[in-house]
Amino acid sequence: MDTLISSYMRTFHTILPIVDGASFWGTYTDMCLDKSCARQQFLIQLKLVLAIGSSTTPENAIGRLTICRWTREAEVWLGSTQNKWRLTLDGLRIRCLITLTRQTNGIDARTSGSHAGSTYQMAMQLGLHIDPDHLHEAITISIEANSRRKLWATLMELELQATMDAGSIPLIRETDWDCTPPKNLADNLQSPDTATDVFNTPLPIEHFTSSSVQNLLARSLPLRLKIARFVNNFRAGSKYQEALALSSTFVAELRQAGRLIECYRQVDAPMNSFQVEMFNLLMHRFILALHYNFAIQARTDPTFYYSRKMCLDSALVVLTPGSSAHDTELCRLTLHGKGLYEDVYTQAFTFLCDEVSVGPADSFTPSSETVERRYLYLLRGIVQRTLARLHTGASNIKGYGLFAGLLAYCEAILAGEDVQARVRAANRQALETGCAALQLRYEKMDPTSKAGEDQDRTDTVAKKASGGMEWFQWDDNFDPDADNWLEDLIGLTS
Repeated sequence: MDTLISSYMRTFHTILPIVDGASFWGTYTDMCLDKSCARQQFLIQLKLVLAIGSSTTPENAIGRLTICRWTREAEVWLGSTQNKWRLTLDGLRIRCLITLTRQTNGIDARTSGSHAGSTYQMAMQLGLHIDPDHLHEAITISIEANSRRKLWATLMELELQATMDAGSIPLIRETDWDCTPPKNLADNLQSPDTATDVFNTPLPIEHFTSSSVQNLLARSLPLRLKIARFVNNFRAGSKYQEALALSSTFVAELRQAGRLIECYRQVDAPMNSFQVEMFNLLMHRFILALHYNFAIQARTDPTFYYSRKMCLDSALVVLTPGSSAHDTELCRLTLHGKGLYEDVYTQAFTFLCDEVSVGPADSFTPSSETVERRYLYLLRGIVQRTLARLHTGASNIKGYGLFAGLLAYCEAILAGEDVQARVRAANRQALETGCAALQLRYEKMDPTSKAGEDQDRTDTVAKKASGGMEWFQWDDNFDPDADNWLEDLIGLTS
Protein backbone atom coordinates (compact mmCIF):
# COMPACT_ATOMS: atom_id res chain seq x y z
CA MET A 1 0.00 0.00 0.00
CA ASP A 2 2.87 2.37 0.73
CA THR A 3 3.94 2.23 -2.92
CA LEU A 4 0.50 3.20 -4.20
CA ILE A 5 0.08 6.00 -1.67
CA SER A 6 3.54 7.32 -2.56
CA SER A 7 2.59 7.20 -6.24
CA TYR A 8 -0.52 9.27 -5.55
CA MET A 9 1.42 11.78 -3.44
CA ARG A 10 4.13 12.12 -6.08
CA THR A 11 1.71 12.67 -8.95
CA PHE A 12 -1.83 13.93 -8.45
CA HIS A 13 -1.37 15.26 -4.94
CA THR A 14 1.15 17.81 -6.24
CA ILE A 15 -1.25 19.04 -8.94
CA LEU A 16 -4.76 18.42 -7.63
CA PRO A 17 -4.33 18.04 -3.85
CA ILE A 18 -7.44 16.72 -2.15
CA VAL A 19 -6.35 15.16 1.12
CA ASP A 20 -3.96 16.85 3.53
CA GLY A 21 -0.69 15.03 2.92
CA ALA A 22 0.86 15.21 6.39
CA SER A 23 -2.42 14.40 8.14
CA PHE A 24 -3.17 11.52 5.75
CA TRP A 25 0.22 9.87 6.28
CA GLY A 26 -0.08 10.31 10.05
CA THR A 27 -3.52 8.74 10.20
CA TYR A 28 -2.42 5.92 7.92
CA THR A 29 0.58 5.16 10.12
CA ASP A 30 -1.56 5.15 13.24
CA MET A 31 -4.09 2.90 11.53
CA CYS A 32 -1.44 0.33 10.60
CA LEU A 33 -0.27 0.23 14.22
CA ASP A 34 -3.75 0.11 15.72
CA LYS A 35 -6.64 -0.82 13.44
CA SER A 36 -9.20 0.15 16.07
CA CYS A 37 -8.44 3.83 15.51
CA ALA A 38 -9.56 3.71 11.85
CA ARG A 39 -12.57 5.86 10.98
CA GLN A 40 -15.02 5.07 8.25
CA GLN A 41 -14.41 8.22 6.23
CA PHE A 42 -10.64 7.67 6.28
CA LEU A 43 -11.00 4.08 5.04
CA ILE A 44 -13.05 5.35 2.09
CA GLN A 45 -10.42 7.99 1.32
CA LEU A 46 -7.64 5.41 1.61
CA LYS A 47 -9.24 3.06 -0.92
CA LEU A 48 -9.78 5.86 -3.42
CA VAL A 49 -6.21 7.12 -2.98
CA LEU A 50 -4.96 3.58 -3.64
CA ALA A 51 -7.13 3.37 -6.76
CA ILE A 52 -5.78 6.66 -8.12
CA GLY A 53 -2.20 5.71 -7.26
CA SER A 54 -2.68 2.40 -9.05
CA SER A 55 -3.45 4.20 -12.34
CA THR A 56 0.14 5.49 -12.62
CA THR A 57 1.98 2.36 -11.47
CA PRO A 58 3.25 -0.50 -13.68
CA GLU A 59 0.78 -3.29 -14.38
CA ASN A 60 -2.02 -1.36 -12.62
CA ALA A 61 -1.59 -2.96 -9.19
CA ILE A 62 -5.31 -3.09 -8.33
CA GLY A 63 -7.87 -4.82 -10.55
CA ARG A 64 -10.59 -2.88 -12.32
CA LEU A 65 -13.44 -4.73 -10.63
CA THR A 66 -11.98 -3.95 -7.21
CA ILE A 67 -11.70 -0.26 -8.11
CA CYS A 68 -15.31 -0.28 -9.36
CA ARG A 69 -16.44 -1.83 -6.08
CA TRP A 70 -14.51 0.70 -4.00
CA THR A 71 -15.99 3.55 -6.00
CA ARG A 72 -19.53 2.22 -5.49
CA GLU A 73 -18.82 1.81 -1.80
CA ALA A 74 -17.84 5.46 -1.52
CA GLU A 75 -20.93 6.59 -3.40
CA VAL A 76 -23.27 4.48 -1.29
CA TRP A 77 -21.59 5.69 1.87
CA LEU A 78 -22.07 9.31 0.84
CA GLY A 79 -25.67 8.68 -0.18
CA SER A 80 -26.65 6.97 3.05
CA THR A 81 -29.46 8.83 4.84
CA GLN A 82 -27.79 8.01 8.15
CA ASN A 83 -24.45 9.46 7.07
CA LYS A 84 -23.62 12.66 8.93
CA TRP A 85 -20.35 13.22 7.08
CA ARG A 86 -21.76 14.32 3.74
CA LEU A 87 -21.68 18.07 4.38
CA THR A 88 -18.17 18.17 5.80
CA LEU A 89 -14.72 18.72 4.34
CA ASP A 90 -14.09 14.97 4.58
CA GLY A 91 -17.26 14.28 2.64
CA LEU A 92 -16.22 16.84 0.03
CA ARG A 93 -12.79 15.27 -0.27
CA ILE A 94 -14.38 11.89 -0.88
CA ARG A 95 -16.52 13.38 -3.64
CA CYS A 96 -13.44 14.84 -5.32
CA LEU A 97 -11.58 11.54 -4.97
CA ILE A 98 -14.51 9.71 -6.56
CA THR A 99 -14.42 12.07 -9.55
CA LEU A 100 -10.67 11.63 -9.97
CA THR A 101 -10.91 7.85 -9.55
CA ARG A 102 -13.54 7.66 -12.27
CA GLN A 103 -11.42 9.68 -14.69
CA THR A 104 -8.09 7.97 -14.05
CA ASN A 105 -9.49 4.44 -14.17
CA GLY A 106 -12.12 4.90 -16.89
CA ILE A 107 -15.18 4.20 -14.70
CA ASP A 108 -18.26 5.92 -16.15
CA ALA A 109 -15.99 8.83 -17.06
CA ARG A 110 -18.67 10.44 -19.25
CA THR A 111 -20.78 11.17 -16.16
CA SER A 112 -17.93 12.84 -14.27
CA GLY A 113 -19.36 16.25 -15.18
CA SER A 114 -22.48 15.68 -13.09
CA HIS A 115 -20.36 14.46 -10.18
CA ALA A 116 -18.13 17.53 -10.38
CA GLY A 117 -21.17 19.83 -10.58
CA SER A 118 -22.76 18.43 -7.44
CA THR A 119 -19.40 18.63 -5.68
CA TYR A 120 -19.10 22.29 -6.62
CA GLN A 121 -22.54 23.03 -5.13
CA MET A 122 -21.55 21.23 -1.94
CA ALA A 123 -18.32 23.24 -1.71
CA MET A 124 -20.23 26.50 -1.86
CA GLN A 125 -22.52 25.25 0.91
CA LEU A 126 -19.41 24.76 3.03
CA GLY A 127 -18.17 28.25 2.16
CA LEU A 128 -15.01 27.19 0.34
CA HIS A 129 -15.59 29.87 -2.30
CA ILE A 130 -15.01 32.52 0.39
CA ASP A 131 -11.38 33.25 1.19
CA PRO A 132 -10.42 32.14 4.72
CA ASP A 133 -9.23 35.68 5.46
CA HIS A 134 -12.89 36.72 5.41
CA LEU A 135 -14.01 33.98 7.75
CA HIS A 136 -13.77 33.68 11.51
CA GLU A 137 -10.40 33.79 13.24
CA ALA A 138 -10.30 30.08 14.06
CA ILE A 139 -9.86 29.28 10.36
CA THR A 140 -7.67 32.25 9.46
CA ILE A 141 -4.89 31.41 11.93
CA SER A 142 -4.86 27.65 11.43
CA ILE A 143 -3.41 25.22 8.92
CA GLU A 144 -6.96 24.67 7.68
CA ALA A 145 -6.87 28.00 5.84
CA ASN A 146 -4.38 26.87 3.20
CA SER A 147 -5.96 23.43 3.10
CA ARG A 148 -9.29 25.03 2.21
CA ARG A 149 -7.65 27.08 -0.52
CA LYS A 150 -6.03 23.97 -2.00
CA LEU A 151 -9.28 22.04 -1.93
CA TRP A 152 -11.19 24.86 -3.62
CA ALA A 153 -8.56 25.22 -6.35
CA THR A 154 -8.65 21.46 -6.95
CA LEU A 155 -12.43 21.41 -7.09
CA MET A 156 -12.50 24.29 -9.57
CA GLU A 157 -9.97 22.54 -11.79
CA LEU A 158 -12.01 19.32 -11.76
CA GLU A 159 -15.17 21.28 -12.57
CA LEU A 160 -13.48 23.14 -15.42
CA GLN A 161 -11.99 20.00 -16.97
CA ALA A 162 -15.33 18.19 -16.63
CA THR A 163 -17.13 20.96 -18.54
CA MET A 164 -14.55 20.69 -21.32
CA ASP A 165 -15.02 16.91 -21.45
CA ALA A 166 -18.80 17.28 -21.60
CA GLY A 167 -18.85 20.31 -23.91
CA SER A 168 -21.03 22.21 -21.44
CA ILE A 169 -20.92 25.77 -20.16
CA PRO A 170 -19.21 26.14 -16.75
CA LEU A 171 -21.60 26.45 -13.82
CA ILE A 172 -19.52 29.10 -12.09
CA ARG A 173 -18.45 32.57 -13.15
CA GLU A 174 -15.31 34.46 -12.28
CA THR A 175 -17.22 36.74 -9.90
CA ASP A 176 -18.75 33.91 -7.87
CA TRP A 177 -15.73 33.36 -5.61
CA ASP A 178 -12.97 35.34 -3.95
CA CYS A 179 -10.89 32.49 -2.53
CA THR A 180 -7.28 33.21 -3.43
CA PRO A 181 -4.85 30.57 -4.76
CA PRO A 182 -3.01 28.51 -2.14
CA LYS A 183 -0.09 30.24 -0.47
CA ASN A 184 3.35 29.15 -1.62
CA LEU A 185 4.46 27.82 1.77
CA ALA A 186 7.63 25.89 2.51
CA ASP A 187 6.78 22.20 2.60
CA ASN A 188 8.39 21.64 6.00
CA LEU A 189 6.27 24.41 7.54
CA GLN A 190 2.88 23.04 6.52
CA SER A 191 1.85 21.38 9.76
CA PRO A 192 -0.62 22.29 12.50
CA ASP A 193 2.25 22.97 14.91
CA THR A 194 3.68 25.79 12.80
CA ALA A 195 3.59 29.25 14.35
CA THR A 196 1.02 31.63 12.90
CA ASP A 197 3.47 34.31 11.79
CA VAL A 198 5.61 31.78 9.92
CA PHE A 199 2.60 30.01 8.42
CA ASN A 200 1.18 33.23 6.98
CA THR A 201 4.45 34.19 5.28
CA PRO A 202 4.44 32.73 1.75
CA LEU A 203 7.63 32.23 -0.22
CA PRO A 204 8.28 34.02 -3.54
CA ILE A 205 6.57 32.42 -6.50
CA GLU A 206 9.97 31.52 -7.98
CA HIS A 207 10.58 29.19 -5.01
CA PHE A 208 9.41 25.66 -5.89
CA THR A 209 7.18 23.93 -3.34
CA SER A 210 4.51 21.23 -3.43
CA SER A 211 1.94 23.97 -4.13
CA SER A 212 3.75 25.55 -7.09
CA VAL A 213 2.11 23.57 -9.90
CA GLN A 214 -1.37 24.10 -8.50
CA ASN A 215 -0.63 27.81 -8.15
CA LEU A 216 0.33 27.99 -11.82
CA LEU A 217 -2.97 26.38 -12.77
CA ALA A 218 -4.99 28.57 -10.39
CA ARG A 219 -3.54 31.77 -11.83
CA SER A 220 -5.01 31.02 -15.26
CA LEU A 221 -8.30 29.59 -13.97
CA PRO A 222 -10.48 32.70 -14.61
CA LEU A 223 -9.13 33.01 -18.16
CA ARG A 224 -9.65 29.32 -18.90
CA LEU A 225 -13.22 29.63 -17.64
CA LYS A 226 -13.77 32.35 -20.23
CA ILE A 227 -12.30 30.13 -22.95
CA ALA A 228 -14.51 27.21 -21.91
CA ARG A 229 -17.57 29.45 -21.95
CA PHE A 230 -16.64 30.85 -25.39
CA VAL A 231 -15.94 27.43 -26.91
CA ASN A 232 -19.03 25.70 -25.52
CA ASN A 233 -21.53 28.54 -25.99
CA PHE A 234 -23.49 27.52 -29.08
CA ARG A 235 -25.07 30.99 -29.30
CA ALA A 236 -21.75 32.81 -29.48
CA GLY A 237 -21.02 31.95 -33.10
CA SER A 238 -17.55 32.05 -34.63
CA LYS A 239 -16.16 35.37 -33.40
CA TYR A 240 -12.58 35.07 -34.51
CA GLN A 241 -11.44 38.38 -33.08
CA GLU A 242 -12.67 37.37 -29.63
CA ALA A 243 -10.88 34.05 -29.98
CA LEU A 244 -7.65 35.86 -30.90
CA ALA A 245 -7.98 38.17 -27.90
CA LEU A 246 -8.47 35.23 -25.53
CA SER A 247 -5.59 33.38 -27.18
CA SER A 248 -3.22 36.33 -26.86
CA THR A 249 -3.84 36.66 -23.13
CA PHE A 250 -3.61 32.91 -22.59
CA VAL A 251 -0.35 32.59 -24.52
CA ALA A 252 1.14 35.32 -22.33
CA GLU A 253 0.13 33.29 -19.26
CA LEU A 254 1.71 30.17 -20.77
CA ARG A 255 4.97 31.99 -21.46
CA GLN A 256 5.18 33.29 -17.93
CA ALA A 257 4.41 29.81 -16.59
CA GLY A 258 7.09 28.39 -18.88
CA ARG A 259 9.70 30.70 -17.41
CA LEU A 260 8.73 29.66 -13.89
CA ILE A 261 8.83 25.97 -14.83
CA GLU A 262 12.37 26.44 -16.11
CA CYS A 263 13.28 27.86 -12.69
CA TYR A 264 11.54 24.97 -10.95
CA ARG A 265 13.54 22.41 -12.96
CA GLN A 266 16.86 23.87 -11.84
CA VAL A 267 16.42 23.41 -8.09
CA ASP A 268 17.70 20.53 -5.96
CA ALA A 269 14.26 18.86 -5.84
CA PRO A 270 12.86 19.86 -9.26
CA MET A 271 9.52 19.30 -10.91
CA ASN A 272 9.14 15.72 -12.01
CA SER A 273 8.18 14.72 -15.54
CA PHE A 274 4.59 13.91 -14.57
CA GLN A 275 4.04 17.42 -13.22
CA VAL A 276 5.39 19.04 -16.38
CA GLU A 277 3.49 16.77 -18.77
CA MET A 278 0.26 16.99 -16.80
CA PHE A 279 0.48 20.78 -16.64
CA ASN A 280 0.98 20.93 -20.41
CA LEU A 281 -1.99 18.61 -20.97
CA LEU A 282 -4.33 20.62 -18.73
CA MET A 283 -3.32 23.90 -20.34
CA HIS A 284 -2.78 23.13 -24.02
CA ARG A 285 -6.17 21.44 -24.38
CA PHE A 286 -7.62 24.97 -24.21
CA ILE A 287 -5.44 26.14 -27.11
CA LEU A 288 -6.68 23.20 -29.17
CA ALA A 289 -10.31 23.80 -28.24
CA LEU A 290 -10.09 27.54 -28.89
CA HIS A 291 -8.46 27.35 -32.32
CA TYR A 292 -9.54 23.96 -33.71
CA ASN A 293 -12.68 25.08 -35.56
CA PHE A 294 -10.78 27.96 -37.15
CA ALA A 295 -7.64 25.95 -37.90
CA ILE A 296 -9.43 23.41 -40.09
CA GLN A 297 -10.50 26.30 -42.34
CA ALA A 298 -6.92 27.49 -42.87
CA ARG A 299 -6.45 25.39 -46.01
CA THR A 300 -8.91 27.53 -47.95
CA ASP A 301 -8.76 30.77 -45.97
CA PRO A 302 -5.32 32.19 -45.02
CA THR A 303 -7.03 34.38 -42.43
CA PHE A 304 -6.93 31.45 -40.04
CA TYR A 305 -3.23 30.73 -40.52
CA TYR A 306 -2.46 31.71 -36.91
CA SER A 307 -5.02 29.26 -35.53
CA ARG A 308 -3.52 26.45 -37.55
CA LYS A 309 -0.04 27.23 -36.23
CA MET A 310 -1.29 27.35 -32.63
CA CYS A 311 -3.12 24.02 -32.99
CA LEU A 312 -0.06 22.37 -34.49
CA ASP A 313 2.20 23.53 -31.68
CA SER A 314 -0.25 22.41 -29.00
CA ALA A 315 -0.89 19.07 -30.70
CA LEU A 316 2.84 18.35 -30.68
CA VAL A 317 3.09 19.27 -27.00
CA VAL A 318 0.17 16.99 -26.13
CA LEU A 319 1.17 14.01 -28.26
CA THR A 320 4.88 13.88 -27.48
CA PRO A 321 4.59 12.31 -23.97
CA GLY A 322 1.72 10.02 -24.99
CA SER A 323 3.64 8.55 -27.93
CA SER A 324 6.87 8.09 -25.99
CA ALA A 325 8.40 4.64 -25.89
CA HIS A 326 9.37 5.25 -22.27
CA ASP A 327 7.07 3.90 -19.59
CA THR A 328 6.29 7.20 -17.86
CA GLU A 329 3.57 7.77 -15.29
CA LEU A 330 1.46 9.82 -17.71
CA CYS A 331 1.79 7.11 -20.36
CA ARG A 332 0.47 4.56 -17.87
CA LEU A 333 -2.39 6.89 -17.04
CA THR A 334 -3.38 7.14 -20.71
CA LEU A 335 -3.74 3.36 -20.82
CA HIS A 336 -6.53 3.38 -18.23
CA GLY A 337 -7.97 6.89 -18.04
CA LYS A 338 -10.81 8.35 -20.04
CA GLY A 339 -12.26 11.80 -20.60
CA LEU A 340 -9.34 14.21 -20.43
CA TYR A 341 -6.85 11.35 -20.79
CA GLU A 342 -8.42 10.13 -24.04
CA ASP A 343 -10.37 12.93 -25.75
CA VAL A 344 -7.55 15.49 -25.89
CA TYR A 345 -5.24 12.97 -27.54
CA THR A 346 -7.93 12.14 -30.08
CA GLN A 347 -8.33 15.81 -30.98
CA ALA A 348 -4.58 16.35 -31.25
CA PHE A 349 -4.14 13.14 -33.26
CA THR A 350 -6.80 14.01 -35.84
CA PHE A 351 -5.39 17.51 -36.30
CA LEU A 352 -1.85 16.26 -36.79
CA CYS A 353 -3.13 13.74 -39.33
CA ASP A 354 -4.76 16.59 -41.22
CA GLU A 355 -1.48 18.49 -41.06
CA VAL A 356 0.58 15.57 -42.36
CA SER A 357 -1.86 14.87 -45.19
CA VAL A 358 -1.19 18.36 -46.60
CA GLY A 359 2.29 17.22 -47.59
CA PRO A 360 5.84 18.44 -47.14
CA ALA A 361 5.32 21.42 -49.43
CA ASP A 362 3.37 23.16 -46.69
CA SER A 363 5.17 25.82 -44.66
CA PHE A 364 4.73 23.89 -41.43
CA THR A 365 6.35 20.75 -42.85
CA PRO A 366 9.53 21.97 -44.61
CA SER A 367 10.79 18.53 -45.60
CA SER A 368 9.63 14.94 -45.91
CA GLU A 369 12.40 14.00 -43.47
CA THR A 370 10.79 16.19 -40.79
CA VAL A 371 7.43 14.57 -41.38
CA GLU A 372 8.84 11.05 -41.28
CA ARG A 373 11.00 11.51 -38.21
CA ARG A 374 8.69 13.55 -36.02
CA TYR A 375 5.07 13.69 -37.11
CA LEU A 376 4.66 10.10 -38.27
CA TYR A 377 6.67 8.92 -35.28
CA LEU A 378 4.19 10.63 -32.96
CA LEU A 379 1.20 9.25 -34.84
CA ARG A 380 2.54 5.72 -34.81
CA GLY A 381 3.27 5.96 -31.12
CA ILE A 382 -0.33 6.99 -30.36
CA VAL A 383 -1.69 4.15 -32.51
CA GLN A 384 0.42 1.65 -30.56
CA ARG A 385 -0.71 3.14 -27.25
CA THR A 386 -4.33 2.87 -28.37
CA LEU A 387 -3.72 -0.81 -29.08
CA ALA A 388 -2.14 -1.17 -25.65
CA ARG A 389 -5.38 0.12 -24.10
CA LEU A 390 -7.11 -2.97 -25.45
CA HIS A 391 -4.65 -5.13 -23.53
CA THR A 392 -5.18 -3.20 -20.28
CA GLY A 393 -8.95 -2.88 -20.05
CA ALA A 394 -10.54 -1.07 -23.00
CA SER A 395 -13.26 -3.06 -24.74
CA ASN A 396 -14.00 -0.91 -27.80
CA ILE A 397 -11.76 -1.33 -30.84
CA LYS A 398 -13.35 1.48 -32.86
CA GLY A 399 -10.82 4.05 -31.62
CA TYR A 400 -7.91 1.82 -32.57
CA GLY A 401 -9.45 1.16 -35.98
CA LEU A 402 -9.99 4.88 -36.60
CA PHE A 403 -6.43 5.81 -35.63
CA ALA A 404 -4.93 3.00 -37.71
CA GLY A 405 -6.97 4.08 -40.73
CA LEU A 406 -5.97 7.75 -40.38
CA LEU A 407 -2.32 6.80 -40.05
CA ALA A 408 -2.54 4.64 -43.18
CA TYR A 409 -4.20 7.56 -45.00
CA CYS A 410 -1.28 9.86 -44.15
CA GLU A 411 1.35 7.28 -45.06
CA ALA A 412 -0.34 6.54 -48.38
CA ILE A 413 -0.46 10.20 -49.35
CA LEU A 414 3.21 10.76 -48.50
CA ALA A 415 4.25 7.58 -50.34
CA GLY A 416 2.05 8.29 -53.38
CA GLU A 417 0.19 4.98 -52.99
CA ASP A 418 -3.45 4.06 -53.52
CA VAL A 419 -5.16 5.67 -50.51
CA GLN A 420 -8.33 3.57 -50.49
CA ALA A 421 -6.47 0.27 -50.73
CA ARG A 422 -4.00 1.27 -48.02
CA VAL A 423 -6.73 2.41 -45.63
CA ARG A 424 -8.88 -0.65 -46.32
CA ALA A 425 -5.96 -2.97 -45.56
CA ALA A 426 -5.07 -1.04 -42.41
CA ASN A 427 -8.63 -1.20 -41.11
CA ARG A 428 -8.83 -4.93 -41.78
CA GLN A 429 -5.54 -5.48 -39.98
CA ALA A 430 -6.69 -3.28 -37.06
CA LEU A 431 -9.85 -5.35 -36.65
CA GLU A 432 -7.89 -8.59 -36.60
CA THR A 433 -5.27 -7.23 -34.20
CA GLY A 434 -7.85 -5.65 -31.92
CA CYS A 435 -9.97 -8.80 -31.71
CA ALA A 436 -6.85 -10.87 -31.01
CA ALA A 437 -5.90 -8.49 -28.19
CA LEU A 438 -9.34 -8.77 -26.60
CA GLN A 439 -9.31 -12.56 -26.94
CA LEU A 440 -5.85 -12.79 -25.39
CA ARG A 441 -6.88 -10.61 -22.48
CA TYR A 442 -9.97 -12.71 -21.90
CA GLU A 443 -7.98 -15.94 -21.89
CA LYS A 444 -5.60 -14.57 -19.26
CA MET A 445 -8.41 -13.56 -16.91
CA ASP A 446 -9.30 -15.66 -13.92
CA PRO A 447 -12.86 -17.09 -13.73
CA THR A 448 -13.99 -14.46 -11.22
CA SER A 449 -12.84 -11.61 -13.43
CA LYS A 450 -14.45 -13.19 -16.49
CA ALA A 451 -17.76 -13.29 -14.68
CA GLY A 452 -17.51 -9.61 -13.77
CA GLU A 453 -15.85 -8.03 -16.79
CA ASP A 454 -18.99 -6.89 -18.58
CA GLN A 455 -20.68 -3.60 -17.85
CA ASP A 456 -23.76 -5.53 -16.83
CA ARG A 457 -21.78 -6.79 -13.89
CA THR A 458 -20.92 -3.23 -12.88
CA ASP A 459 -24.58 -2.23 -13.12
CA THR A 460 -25.53 -5.21 -10.96
CA VAL A 461 -23.05 -4.13 -8.32
CA ALA A 462 -24.57 -0.66 -8.35
CA LYS A 463 -28.11 -1.99 -7.93
CA LYS A 464 -27.09 -4.28 -5.09
CA ALA A 465 -25.17 -1.49 -3.43
CA SER A 466 -28.17 0.80 -3.49
CA GLY A 467 -30.16 -1.88 -1.69
CA GLY A 468 -27.43 -2.61 0.83
CA MET A 469 -24.91 -5.30 0.00
CA GLU A 470 -23.59 -7.64 2.65
CA TRP A 471 -20.02 -6.54 2.02
CA PHE A 472 -20.98 -2.94 2.69
CA GLN A 473 -22.76 -2.32 5.95
CA TRP A 474 -21.60 0.80 7.75
CA ASP A 475 -22.95 1.47 11.22
CA ASP A 476 -21.94 3.09 14.48
CA ASN A 477 -20.51 -0.22 15.71
CA PHE A 478 -18.10 -0.60 12.79
CA ASP A 479 -15.32 -3.03 13.69
CA PRO A 480 -12.28 -3.02 11.38
CA ASP A 481 -11.09 -6.36 12.75
CA ALA A 482 -14.37 -8.06 11.89
CA ASP A 483 -14.19 -7.02 8.22
CA ASN A 484 -10.48 -7.82 7.84
CA TRP A 485 -10.23 -4.69 5.71
CA LEU A 486 -6.51 -4.16 6.27
CA GLU A 487 -5.61 -7.71 5.32
CA ASP A 488 -7.76 -7.42 2.19
CA LEU A 489 -6.03 -4.21 1.12
CA ILE A 490 -2.58 -5.63 1.72
CA GLY A 491 -3.50 -8.73 -0.27
CA LEU A 492 -4.74 -6.66 -3.18
CA THR A 493 -1.76 -4.31 -3.36
CA SER A 494 1.16 -6.52 -2.37
